Amino acid sequence: METERLIIREICLDDLDALYDIYSDSSITKYMEGLYEDRKEEEEFIVAYIKNMYGFYGYGIWILQKKDGTIIGRAGLSNREYNGEFCVEAGYVIGAAYQRRGYATEALNAIIMYAKRELEVNTVYSFILKENLPSLYLAKKCGFTREGSAYTDEQEYEVYVHKE
Repeated sequence: METERLIIREICLDDLDALYDIYSDSSITKYMEGLYEDRKEEEEFIVAYIKNMYGFYGYGIWILQKKDGTIIGRAGLSNREYNGEFCVEAGYVIGAAYQRRGYATEALNAIIMYAKRELEVNTVYSFILKENLPSLYLAKKCGFTREGSAYTDEQEYEVYVHKE
């Protein structure tokens, strides 16, 4: 996909240096898992991810690249179980140096449109740790509404949905 300022594309192994740089900031991993510490493990994970996620589902978590070639984060769609049902979840991470510039909004809106138009997914979910106020704000800004709460791994998530 392409937006006004971004190219949203599949990940490749050449993106790892930029991702390790983004994830090295502790604010990035405050609300989400980081990358594998062992680069070889991360490479193996990405190779399997490309084959199994993009290859099978036609979607996944993509790289967010400014049109000048700078990688600023990742965003996309993943699969999740919620209340015993399969659902499609939108997620993102934007490097600290690129936050508060509208990139997350731009990427998330494009991804929601892709999910609805190309994948015919009528409802997109977002599971956000209740302490993650910037992501809660972003979800509302992009048209998500709160549906409830979910508990996993001893953490409480706010469940937001984007419906047609």
